[in-house]
Amino acid sequence: MQSAQVSIWVPLAVAILGIFGVVAGQLVNARRESVRLKAEREARAFEHWRDKRLELYSDTTKILHEWSARTIDLCVEELDHEETWSIIEDLHSHDDKVEALEFQLALIGSKDVVETLHDAMKVLRKVSEIAHSEMKSKGHLDPAGPISEASKATYREIGYVTHVMRTELGNPE
Repeated sequence: MQSAQVSIWVPLAVAILGIFGVVAGQLVNARRESVRLKAEREARAFEHWRDKRLELYSDTTKILHEWSARTIDLCVEELDHEETWSIIEDLHSHDDKVEALEFQLALIGSKDVVETLHDAMKVLRKVSEIAHSEMKSKGHLDPAGPISEASKATYREIGYVTHVMRTELGNPE
């Protein structure tokens, strides 16, 4: 019967190995869960900031398109003195609106978006300057003059800003 007996060390070793196996399994599962939770947090954060950028970019492009439409209104021949000054005031108002969004864009927008927006705003401001200058000096605008070419340039610039924003959001078409 002596041969059927197992030394006391064998069951102890098996028990200790079993305990180590359970602990190691728990550590692996905890690590896996931690990695999964971190990936979920990062995905939620990415979606949150993408949604914020989408909202901000949408607001900005809406104002830019309204601004551009008002510049094109300056090229209409039937405008009287009061209507022209009203549009020029609207242009300044749109400038202020975009300027208010610029700080947010600088925080969450890409460098490319901020740079293209600055370029577009220079062109849009140039239209305001031309209109203001011509109204002060001549008392009227020549719709076929420099204001016409500057207004066309605003449309191109805003199209480029929109393209850069869409590309950043993952929708270049």
